[in-house]
Amino acid sequence: MQTQRVTLYGLVVLFCLYCSDAVTSSAPSVPDVERDEPAQALKQVLEFASREAVKKLSAPDGYLKNQAIKILMPAEAKEVEQTLRQLGFSKLVDDAILSMNRAAEQAAAQALPVFTEAIKKMTLQDVQSIVLGGSDAATQFFKKATYAQLKARYTPIVDQALKKSHATKYWKDVFSRYNKIPGVKKVNPNLTDHVVTKALDGFFYQLSLEEKKIRQNPEATANEVIQKLFGK
Repeated sequence: MQTQRVTLYGLVVLFCLYCSDAVTSSAPSVPDVERDEPAQALKQVLEFASREAVKKLSAPDGYLKNQAIKILMPAEAKEVEQTLRQLGFSKLVDDAILSMNRAAEQAAAQALPVFTEAIKKMTLQDVQSIVLGGSDAATQFFKKATYAQLKARYTPIVDQALKKSHATKYWKDVFSRYNKIPGVKKVNPNLTDHVVTKALDGFFYQLSLEEKKIRQNPEATANEVIQKLFGK
């Protein structure tokens, strides 16, 4: 691990020196392809990780069969779910959960262009902080740089998908059934907001796993530049 970290640090230092030489030295500048190699390698790492996350989460059951990120009823609706299941309405609840996860899977397919744009706008400081950062440094960079844009992009997609899959109807049916039970506190959380938030949480979780795998085993990417940047 120490050898890997030194290698990464050396590449970033060289990158900084190359950029500095290009500005201050009267000697011939280092060719762009050589000077930019560490930054370009990192961008390839990020592109690879984001593509893998999108591919896995946008596939059928990408959310539904992944217990770490499967979208369930919101916390304030747990009592609703338990009560309805006890009363024999498990299928109604299951249909609502299925529809929420299908909506998240559809939205995940739209994330890649947002990440690609963020990668293009990366600065030298971003490169340094990611390469020398922790196992999820790139994921944290993405989260800060893209969350608001992803949420804006996800919301109409999720909303439309929920309507198309009749999730909105299932949701209304769930709470309609529940709210008719004597003595219960009426509950009706916003379905779209809940799914969008959980979908993004799941996406960044999956992205962090992809980043960690690349850092730990760059050889698995079969990409020489990535191997050079993160190799031991």
